[in-house]
Amino acid sequence: MKKIILAAIIAASAGTAAFATGTVSSAIAVEVNRLVPGADLSNLTASQAGRLHLLFVNPDNQSAGDNIAGQIKVILGAQ
Repeated sequence: MKKIILAAIIAASAGTAAFATGTVSSAIAVEVNRLVPGADLSNLTASQAGRLHLLFVNPDNQSAGDNIAGQIKVILGAQ
């Protein structure tokens, strides 16, 4: 239930304009840094920002067996 609420908050706070500039909402940035300490979000591409947004907004990406930290690392490594 917490994940659904978090996803709703993130979805409400993140607009599509942020993707065009390659930034993510502060809520997503907090979650990324919680899961991948020291993650560099300073030079995201629009594609990376969009993929991070979808990772946290889509509850299908957050089931018990999913490696969210690993997915974040893959997204951040794809520059």
